[in-house]
Amino acid sequence: MKHQNLAISPIDRSSPLPLYLQIRQQLVAMISDWPDPAVKFHTDEELATHFDVAKATVRQAIVDLTDQGLLKRRRGAGTFVVPPLVERLRPNMDIEDPYELTGAAVMHRVHALDRREATPAESRALALDDRTNVVFLRRVRSVAHVPVAVDDRVMAADMAERLGFDASTAAGSIINLVRKSFTLSKAAWELNARLAGMRDAMLLQIAPSDPILVRSLVYFAKDGTPILTGETRHRSDMIRCGFEMDLSAPTNGPGAGTSVRSWTSEALLATPSLD
Repeated sequence: MKHQNLAISPIDRSSPLPLYLQIRQQLVAMISDWPDPAVKFHTDEELATHFDVAKATVRQAIVDLTDQGLLKRRRGAGTFVVPPLVERLRPNMDIEDPYELTGAAVMHRVHALDRREATPAESRALALDDRTNVVFLRRVRSVAHVPVAVDDRVMAADMAERLGFDASTAAGSIINLVRKSFTLSKAAWELNARLAGMRDAMLLQIAPSDPILVRSLVYFAKDGTPILTGETRHRSDMIRCGFEMDLSAPTNGPGAGTSVRSWTSEALLATPSLD
């Protein structure tokens, strides 16, 4: 790989963001666009020359990305991009299923499980009266020991009690738990992008200035009752979204509104099946 093929932006030496984190951000973009995992990644020397920094600064960024499973070092061969295995995830799918098909272990680490009053936004999403108690869950989802997303989930306290949603079930599949008692009719998703911030950066092992994709959600029972709400904050280097539209479908009358489909994909990085 020759130097002139490196597409980089100059380092901002007046920025409070450390140099290695600025380099890391640009390397993540390079990794996302890497054409062939069989092609060796840029060497530390090439990167140091083009970023005009010490090789130790580049190596700090490379080690960080290697620890996170985005790159791998082969002794005597160089650095290579870890190829992602991507699965399509839809609202009616248990998020663990596609991972388990690949032999990758999904782990949920619970960070909070509290009973409290619903926020105004939660009350609106769940059609609750003001000051209604809810159960709030926050957990980190990891695949092959790589944190990929932070899940926040909220349901009315009486609903949580009915479903048996407590500390013993918080690390399992919440959708499967809901399905034991309800037939789900639909899920509403909304996608937004923002910067991670300190809390999510710590949980996802990324830089606070790294972008994340936020997926807000509400799941509804067959009678239209909202059962579950919350959001999932994905590492942007491990998530993809897409939309499909049937242009031959009617825009008015019977069948209108059914032509748009969406999917969200998470990338499995450094899974046992790829090592």
